[in-house]
Amino acid sequence: MKFEVIGWTNGEDERYPDHFLEFGAVERAVIKAIREGGYSFDGFDHQYSPSGTPVLNDGTKATFGMRAWGWLMADAHNAPNDDGLAYMQWYMDEQDMLDQAEGKPSRAVFPPVGVDRSRILPRKALCEEFEMHLSPAAFRSVAAGKKTADIRLNDEKRRLVCKGDRILFVCGKEHCPVRVTKTEPFQDLERLFCKKTADWDDDKDLNRRRALVRRALFNGCETGEKLYRFLTEIYGGSEKLKNLREECYNEALVIAFKREQA
Repeated sequence: MKFEVIGWTNGEDERYPDHFLEFGAVERAVIKAIREGGYSFDGFDHQYSPSGTPVLNDGTKATFGMRAWGWLMADAHNAPNDDGLAYMQWYMDEQDMLDQAEGKPSRAVFPPVGVDRSRILPRKALCEEFEMHLSPAAFRSVAAGKKTADIRLNDEKRRLVCKGDRILFVCGKEHCPVRVTKTEPFQDLERLFCKKTADWDDDKDLNRRRALVRRALFNGCETGEKLYRFLTEIYGGSEKLKNLREECYNEALVIAFKREQA
C-alpha cells in the first residue's frame, strides 16, 4: 500500500479510526515522515501529546504501543540496536528509567497539529503491485485455479504487502496475477516461536510461551525482528535467541490471495 502521513493529531481523535495490522507499509510511511520532519519524541508523547499520532492517507491514524513507538523512532534515527535496547531512548521520559546520560534526546521535536484531509484517498487508489518468483510446483498450484493460499514473505520488500495489493507471480516466462485478500502477520509467528523454544531449558511451559508471544503482540511486536528485541529483555542475548531472530524474520508473515485476470 502506498501509505503516506498527511498530518498529525492526538491518539484519542475519533475522526480517524486506528489502523489495523499492516505494520510494514505503515512503518515505512511513518519513518519517512519522521525523517523528513526531523521529529523526535517518546512513546508517551506519541499516545498523549496533541500532535504525537500520525494520520495516514487512507484516513486512519497509526497508533503504537510505547515500546513499539520507541523501536520505530530508533529505526527512524538509525539508532544502533546491537543490544536490542536502543528503543529505550524513545520509550518513555521517566528519569527513574532512563536519564540524559544514557542517550535520550535532549529536546523533543513535535510535528505541527493538523491533517490535510484533501489527501485522504480510497484504499483502492493506494494499492501497489509486487512481483514474486515461484518454483514451478508452487506456480502450477496457483495457475491451476487455487483461490486462496498462504504465501510466506521472506524478505523486507514483501513485508510491505497489504490486503488489496496485487502480486504478479512469475515462473520463467509465465505470469499469474493475484489480489491479496488477507494478511496474517502474527499467527505463524506464535506457532514458530512455541515450536523453536520447546527445548529451551529455562522455558518448558507451552502456555507460558504462548502468553509471552501474546504479551509481545500487545506491546507492538508484530514482526519477527521486534519479537527478537522484546525477547532480548527476557532471555538476554543468547545464541539460540539470535538464531530464532533470523527464523522468525523469514517466517513471520503469511498472506492469502485470489487469482485475477491478466
